[in-house]
Amino acid sequence: MERSSISLPTDREIQRQTINRNSTLGLDWGPNATWGINIQIPAFDRTHETIALGDTQLSSQRSSGLSDVRVMGRYQGFTKDHSFGVQLGVKLPSGRTGDLFIHGPQAGEPVDRGLQLGTGTTDLLLGIYKFGTITPRWGYFAQLLFQIPTNSRDDFRPGNGLNLNTGLRYSGSPSFVPQLQVNVRIEKPESGLNADLTNSGATLAYLSPGFILRITYQLHLSVFIQVPIYQRVTGYQIEPRFLASLGLHYAF
Repeated sequence: MERSSISLPTDREIQRQTINRNSTLGLDWGPNATWGINIQIPAFDRTHETIALGDTQLSSQRSSGLSDVRVMGRYQGFTKDHSFGVQLGVKLPSGRTGDLFIHGPQAGEPVDRGLQLGTGTTDLLLGIYKFGTITPRWGYFAQLLFQIPTNSRDDFRPGNGLNLNTGLRYSGSPSFVPQLQVNVRIEKPESGLNADLTNSGATLAYLSPGFILRITYQLHLSVFIQVPIYQRVTGYQIEPRFLASLGLHYAF
């Protein structure tokens, strides 16, 4: 449904715009080819505009700060080439959950829990992955990751999530590696008294072309664009027209 066709006020929240400018510091250590650990420390800068139920004017807010840290261990000793592995980790409740609207009719009221910097919950992360070669110059990769909240906070529990990432990479050049990925995200609806029960939960799929550029032996640059190819959401939600990511990887 187009937002322009909705008469105000309504009995549901109508989200107008959300812009995320996120950065993540990743630390990865592998004592050998079999075991490894990865830590992801994200920082969010998010602006959000919405029309709350019963309102006719926009309310807005901006949040910036540390989000929820992830710690993930991996084991890939099942095969001689270490091409198949499992992951086990946890998402920590390190992000804030009490940000308020700063402008509009809802000024001073809490922002939806699903739009806070953190969920307030500790989540279990379970994953498997596989990579290999199709020809001497073409390779493939696939990863499946489950995210399961183990608790709730302030009458809010995010829905279980599943991420599937798969793709092809061309390795004919030692310094430039183009890739084409398909990324799928399935989210179950939130639950609890402070959840947005009617406007949460989605199935999203993206086509993601990009490349990895070897600048030096230790420094690599990655660039990817995610373009939606399928979006199914519950209720009234906004989803991105595209996502852009830029990364630097330095090996010590």
